[in-house]
Amino acid sequence: MFVSHRATLGRTAISIAFVATLVVTPASHTNAAAPAMPQLKDEALVVEDSGFGQDKKRLSFGFVVRNPNDDQAVTRTEYQVAFYDADDTIVETETGYVDIALPGQTVGVAGNTYLDDGVEVKRIEVQLSEGDFEDLDPVASFEADPATYWPGDFTDKVTTVVKSPYSKLVEDVRVSAIAYDDAGKIIGGGYTFLGFVPAEGEAAVSVSVTALDTPSKVDVYAVLSALSLMYMDKAEGDNKPIELLAQGNSTKGNKIGYAFSVSNPNTDKAIENSRYQVAAYDEDGRVLEAGSGYIGLMLPGEKLSVADTIYLPDDIAIKSLVVQVKTGTAENSKAASPLSASKVTFKDDRYSPKVTGVIKSTHKKKLENLPVYAVAYDAKGNLIGGGYTYLNFVPANGQAPIEVYVTVAAKPAKVELFAALSSLDQLK
Repeated sequence: MFVSHRATLGRTAISIAFVATLVVTPASHTNAAAPAMPQLKDEALVVEDSGFGQDKKRLSFGFVVRNPNDDQAVTRTEYQVAFYDADDTIVETETGYVDIALPGQTVGVAGNTYLDDGVEVKRIEVQLSEGDFEDLDPVASFEADPATYWPGDFTDKVTTVVKSPYSKLVEDVRVSAIAYDDAGKIIGGGYTFLGFVPAEGEAAVSVSVTALDTPSKVDVYAVLSALSLMYMDKAEGDNKPIELLAQGNSTKGNKIGYAFSVSNPNTDKAIENSRYQVAAYDEDGRVLEAGSGYIGLMLPGEKLSVADTIYLPDDIAIKSLVVQVKTGTAENSKAASPLSASKVTFKDDRYSPKVTGVIKSTHKKKLENLPVYAVAYDAKGNLIGGGYTYLNFVPANGQAPIEVYVTVAAKPAKVELFAALSSLDQLK
């Protein structure tokens, strides 16, 4: 069953829905009652393990902490990591926060830093502050599928799927990947922020990692961040969400050019700060790569196409591409876009094909820093890839040339350009 529990974490109130499993233990047939064990309270997080990995100047670290409290969350625990060389001299330090550890939860934290030339780390030391304590019943947390480790020429990465038990969409989930060798020793890791995970849904994530060697195991920890907690109680309102109309992609070498079309179905509201995520999967269901981005503004009734490129591991074919779109904040508006495109042309090139054109503006002021998306279609009208760039400015009631490099597997039958605004403020 789903149980709703409201807890105050620091200054932020959050509503968390979690799956609770009721286990009934038969009573013992004895007249003697077992002595009650005292319940300890306000126990600080405990460091269970730590380690590091170094690749020349780049160094990654990872440590695992446990919340020993059965009915308390621990929040705002500050950590300090010191890195020592062979002479036991501190050569670098890193600090940060474990924003929240739920009751009984084990949390892995990874990070990275850069060292001076010639510096070699031999050991690390992790210190934790006490943190704050909040009464909270046991709560389900994120789960991650088994991770896949992908070695690369420039950087290695770990991919997986994060699953959420929460009844609300959660943003800015901190994802740490911690790598282990055959002996179970931490040899590196990395972290990223996953843009969002849908309510009681899942999302793919890709984490760049640094390790001493190819790991034999990688554990992935997805946890609520301070930003997650900040936005979880945000009112969603009764606005219509952004609609995903179409999507498509094509592969060229180890590059996937993808494109998708969306619309704002609201006739009297603009939508700001929307986010999207894409994930490529192989035939075995493994995540090959995941990407994300923002859709700064969609005006009432506006249709927009978005495109970009992600990179696959070498010699691995894509089976499917999943697009997720999160609706942003709705603002009352009747504005229409002042932007349009003309003279749109595809310039074929074996290595760097591009789309050129002219962006026109009817706005009374200069518009700056505009995202411009180029999308490509095949003869049947299917999206087959594209790309994007930023246009520095368009003069007031003027126009500006633009070129956008695109990823497509074959010469398209048609191309389009879409210029977008970043916020309603640009129309003031």
